Formats: sequence, C-alpha cells, structure tokens
Amino acid sequence: MNFNVAKQDYVADLYLEETALSGVVKIAEKVAADIELVSGKRPRIKRELSDASRTVIAVLTVGHSELAKSLPQAKEIEGKREVFSIFFAKDLVPGSDNTLVILGSDKRGTIYGLFTLSEKIGVSPLLYWGDSKPIKKEEISLGQDFVQVSKEPSVKYRGFFINDEWPAFGNWTMKSFGGFNANMYDHVFELLLRLKGNYLWPAMWSSSFSLDGPGLLSAELADEYGVIIGSSHHEPCCRAGEEFKHFKGEDSIYGNEWSFINNKEGITKFWEDGLKRNGKFENLITIGMRGEADSLLLRHDSSLEENINVLRDIITTQHNLMREIINPDITKIPRVFVIYKEVEKFFYGNEHTEGLIDWEELDGVTLMLADDNFQNVRTLPREDLRDRDGGWGMYYHFDYHGAPTSYEWVNSTHLSKVWEQMTMAWEFGVREAWIVNVGDIKPQELPLSYFMALAYDFEKWGTTAPNKCDEFLEDWVAQQFPALGKLEQSEIFYVLDKYTYLNSIRRPEVVKPEVYSIEHYREAERILELVAEIESKCEKLRAIMPSENLDSFIGLVYFPAVASANLIKMSIYAAYSQYFAKLSLPIANTFADKVEAGIKRDNELTDEYHTIADGKWYGMGLSKHFCFESWNDEGWHYPEVARVDIEVPRKTFVETEGYIAINAHNFAESTTFSDDKWIVLENFGKTGTGVKAYPFTKSFAAEEDAPTLTYNIYVTESGEYEVECYTSPSNPVYAGGKLRYAISANDNPFQVVNSVSEDFVGGDYYNRPWSIGVTDNIHKSKNKVNLNKGLNKITYKAVDPAVVLERIIIYRTNNPVKPSYLGPEESLYTN
Repeated sequence: MNFNVAKQDYVADLYLEETALSGVVKIAEKVAADIELVSGKRPRIKRELSDASRTVIAVLTVGHSELAKSLPQAKEIEGKREVFSIFFAKDLVPGSDNTLVILGSDKRGTIYGLFTLSEKIGVSPLLYWGDSKPIKKEEISLGQDFVQVSKEPSVKYRGFFINDEWPAFGNWTMKSFGGFNANMYDHVFELLLRLKGNYLWPAMWSSSFSLDGPGLLSAELADEYGVIIGSSHHEPCCRAGEEFKHFKGEDSIYGNEWSFINNKEGITKFWEDGLKRNGKFENLITIGMRGEADSLLLRHDSSLEENINVLRDIITTQHNLMREIINPDITKIPRVFVIYKEVEKFFYGNEHTEGLIDWEELDGVTLMLADDNFQNVRTLPREDLRDRDGGWGMYYHFDYHGAPTSYEWVNSTHLSKVWEQMTMAWEFGVREAWIVNVGDIKPQELPLSYFMALAYDFEKWGTTAPNKCDEFLEDWVAQQFPALGKLEQSEIFYVLDKYTYLNSIRRPEVVKPEVYSIEHYREAERILELVAEIESKCEKLRAIMPSENLDSFIGLVYFPAVASANLIKMSIYAAYSQYFAKLSLPIANTFADKVEAGIKRDNELTDEYHTIADGKWYGMGLSKHFCFESWNDEGWHYPEVARVDIEVPRKTFVETEGYIAINAHNFAESTTFSDDKWIVLENFGKTGTGVKAYPFTKSFAAEEDAPTLTYNIYVTESGEYEVECYTSPSNPVYAGGKLRYAISANDNPFQVVNSVSEDFVGGDYYNRPWSIGVTDNIHKSKNKVNLNKGLNKITYKAVDPAVVLERIIIYRTNNPVKPSYLGPEESLYTN
C-alpha cells in the first residue's frame, strides 16, 4: 500500500477524536507544521469525520480512543510503556479509502509516533534548536516500509538538565522570551519529545520553574505534553532552590534559614506546599537535601554519622508528607535520591558508620549515581543490589560549573567516551533513569542527540554495537544537512569528530600557552596541522553551503569548530611568542601579532553566532572560554604574549631540536660587486630552489671581493657546529677543476670548501663520488665553525662557477641530524 501525505495541491487530514488528549492535539499541530514545511501545504486538524478528506492520518491513543478499541494493534501494545504502532487501514475511518494510523499505547507513545512521521519525511529533531532545514518535496509518499511497532524505551526516565545557564542561556531566554517562562519551555519540551525523551530538570540558577510560567503554566504545559518534571540533586519536593530565597524571611512561614536542624518546621512547611502544588502532576520527585545554593548540608567539621542521621530524618519527613498529600501508598510515587558529591559518603558509609545503602526507607526509590562531573562514572551498583526496587539512575555531565575547572562553552564531548561509560553503567544495572547536564542546550546538540538515542534504544547503540559512534554521527550529519552530497556530509563528519576530539583531550577553558609542547615531538605543530585542516574544511564547506542551510551550518558546525580551532591556535602562538622573546628573537612579535588577530577573530565569531537566524540565538555564545586561572571564569583572560623591543627587516632562523635548516633563497642579506649578481632559481633541484652567482663564467679568489649571501641564525648553546651545504650535482667546468665556495661564521676568516672530493670525475660511471651525486641528486659538503649562544651570522661566498647552493644545515658537531633522504624541514625564522 502507498500512502500520499501530500501530492501537488493535495494534503491528507490529521484526524484526532474528541477524546484525544490535549497534549497530543498540540503535538499534532506541530507535525502539521512539519508537513507544511516539507510540502508547502498544511494538513487540517480534524476532530470530526464528517468533512474529512478521503485520505486521513488517524492519531489514536489506547484508552482515549473509540476507534482503537476495535483494532488488534491496540491489543498488541496495550499496557506497554511509550510504544507506538504505525500501520495502514482501509475501513477504519468512514469515507476514507486510505488511512495511516499512528497508535500510541499512552500519551508519549502517540507523541513519539507523530514525531517519527516528521523524521520520516525529513524533519530533524533539531528543527528549532539547530535550525535544520528539511528538503522541500512536491510529493510525500509513504510505503509499507513505514509500518512498524516500536519497542519500549530502554531507559525508563530519559532526559536532560538545563544548568549553569548564565550568561548564555539566561541572556538568550530573557531577550527572546522575556524570562524562563512557558513560551520558552514549549521549545524545550518539544526538543525533549522529538528526541524521544520524557524527563527534565529545569533551569534553576535564577529561576523557579513553578513560579515563572507565569505561575504554574510551565508545569501544566509539561504535564499536558507528558514531560516528567524532576528537579536537581539539591532541590527536593518539587521546589526550586530559588523559591526559598524568594520566600524566606524573619516573618516567613518558611523561616529564614535553609537548615533542617535549626529550621525544621519552616523547611517541612516549604516542602509540604511544594508537594501540594505540584504533586498532581507526573513527577519524579527528588528527595534528600543539600545546603543552600548546592553547598554542604552540614558544617565542614561535622561527622559522617551526623550527616547520615540528618538525612535519615529528612527523607523520613519527606516520605510522610508524600503519603499525606499525594498517595498513602508511597510505592506508587516515583522518587529519586541523587548520590552526588559528598552525598556518596553518606550513602556508602564506612567501616565505623552504617550508610544509607541498605536503609529500608529507600526501597522503591530510584538511586541516582553520578559521574565525577567530567564524564567518568564514579561508583556503580554491587551485584546483589542491581535488581533492587526503584532501580538505579545516572546523573551525567556535558557541562560543569565547579572545580577543578568549569567547562560551559562549546561541545567538548567525544561520543566514544559517552558510549564507553554509559554502556558500563547499563551493564551494572543502571537502567531506570538517565539525565545529563547539558548546560545551555546549545551548542551541545550533538552529544545530547547521542545520549538520548542511547537511552531510548540501547539495544541498537549500546553494548552490542561497539565502535558505532561513527555510524551515529554519519546519520546525524545526514539528518541535519540532507540537501548536501555524501562528500560534503563526510567533510562535516570529519570536522565534528576532530574538533570534539581536540576539545575533549583538553577542555577549551584550560587550554593555555604551556599546554602543547613547542619543543618536543612536534606536538604543537601536529596540533596546528589538525587545527588548520579543520579550519580549511570549514571555510570550503561554508563557501558552497546553500543559503537555506547556512544558519544551521554556522550554529552546529562552523562556530564551535572554528572558534575552538582559533582558541587552540592563539594559545600555541602565545607560547611561541613567549619562547622567542626569551631568546630576544624578533619572531616573537610575529606570533604576538597572530594572537592579537586571534582575539579579534574570537569576538567576530561570537558576534556572527549571535546574528544567525535573524539573531535568534543572541546570548548563547557569551560563556567565557579562555585561560581560566581558577575553577570558574573569575580572572579569565586571553593568552598572554611577549614581544621583543628591537627593529625587525631581517630573517633569523632559530635552532629547534638541535639543528637549523635553511633553504638557500631565504638569505637575510646579499652583496655584489661590479656586474656580479645572485640569481634565485625557482622550482629547482632536489630542494625546490637554488641560488647561483652571475656571471656564470666568473671565478673568484677566496681572499678577494666576491658576491656573498648572509644568513642570520640563533643557537641556544655556544660551541662547535657543522655547516653542511647542499649543492646541485654539477660538474666542474674545467677538466680537473673544483666546485668551491667559502664559509665564514660571524667576522671570522672565510674557509674555502670543495663541494666535491679530490678524486671526483664527472661523467665517469666508475667514479663513486660522481655516481652518488647524480643518484641522490645532490652534493653534500661541510666544515666546522664556532658559534656563540644567541645571534650569529653565516656568510656564504661564491668561488668557482657552476656551484648552485640549495640548502644549508647547521648542527652541533656532537649531535648530527638524523639521516633522511630529503633532510629536515626548514626551520622557523622571523618575518
């Protein structure tokens, strides 16, 4: 059977019965908009069949549909959690000869089925948050391959935590929506549901989810959509931490101190009112307590036993309130206890003090473990507790605000790390609840998409699918950029993979000049090469990017990748400037200039990010991201540079790794006399360039005036050095002649060097020196000189005709360069 959703001037109706859930109806409106975005035609939402078209998409929910009662498919999925069935039916809707049915086992199942239709026609879950544009189609046709019955989601509670939301997310929502209100959360809920999630910890730094809707609008909308609202690890009983700050006071019914010891009555009343207000919604209620503003529960000097006893009293009080207000059967109330930071000590106890781990009061409570804030899981359930009532959860991080360093800017998560840690958590029985701190949501779109996919369908992406992160990323790129060809998509894949790799091995906030070595193993150079490749691919992709995809490309790829690359470059350039300044080398100023250009570029990239999609994301690029000196951004700064206060028109080559390599045309000065001159030969010889004295017929005595070339060099130690010259494999112009040049170090006398041996005979294939020269396409000769630590000059003087200088290699006599056919790369030099 073939089903046309839209064709030419025709589009199917979306039919929802009068008994349909209001949240499902609202999502159907969003899917209708998706269909219009692809086809140009918007389906009608029909609540009655009297004027429905002959082609209908029927959206049904088990338990809320008369039509579903007669369907065998409803029996198949009834009682299952968040499952949908998609199939074709001929006679289901009177007057319709072609019906596509989206049937959910419950509210979320139906919503996931609707959004699966959106994905099938090419609409990305990041339609809003990533500005991802689908391909427009004149016809949308669905075949039998779209028929499916979904599985129950792998993890029961799956979602994310908006956190550390200032300055980025906070500025964005204040400018775009006027606050942390229901209009903004509508987009958050939609993202969560499109990613087939169901669980959210709302923003909490300066907002109160159940007050800012305004009022309960956000909480009511969440419940309408089927979004399960929780609260962070330190906000129990459905009340935001900011609420206590707002209501506390000497005359407040809640008292003035966030202390269960000193203000038990006030705190209990605070929780009671929260449960009365929000207990009617679908929640996963956080229990327990920490200190105000996510601090320690008790004083630093309090004992383990004191903390554990207070927590026992707290949780018992909270459970009693829930029995009174929500349900006398506490086992019917979903609850979570987050074992985070020092709470872990209270949970496990020690050999002297019994912890909470085996406490009966926690039976039926989901015990949520945590990572170390840097994506490394801390502890996992012991074998005898893996199947406990309430199960286990995991609080994971893609963003963190705290010691030893905060990281809140762009994505610094490599997908393979998420797979490795979360599959381990799953195998240890952590399967009830997964939530990830996603910071500002942007620009964490990629790891968030992966985390949600892993939680929804662990069987596809989890333990049985090692090394499938690349496959996920390929699919993700194709989903966001469907209009691009495979080659362009593969280039985006490369950029996303490599920039997140670089950010994961060292968070951007703590990339500093001293991080990557500029002296050993070509480390800084190798990083710069990768960075340059990332930048190059980004610029090439941007140049060919269709205009309708440019906002998405800049937001999802270009800004985070190029801004990260620019940050790394600046730090390495600053290191070079500091290094060369210590050596009093003017090249330090060149690198300092590069850092200043990078600072300008950093601000330009942020400004551009704030202008994409008509300024839709203003604020999302405001997080500080350079050279953190403490755990947070206080005292952050751009990398510090150093300069040399001397004049720079001359090239100075710098010793690195014990040698200096100079291509002959890069001389600092040259001298000529009369009609003499130097000719630079381009694209020549073994090394690519050469320098030859003219007139070609003229010979010079070493003691007379002759054309010279001067090379400025800097060495780190005084001592004896070899000056090895690479010259073209020429033959002497006269029988029995020589191929001589002269070398001087600083103001010392010239030494005359014959570039061929005394027994050299050109053209005689029995002559080994000649044979080696023409086989290797070079003559090599050398002499010893004494150099001073610091600046020196090497002067090369023409003597015999036919000598073409290609390269000069300088190294310590006791530390020759390593053998190779082409020789070392040219050294760094000023200018």
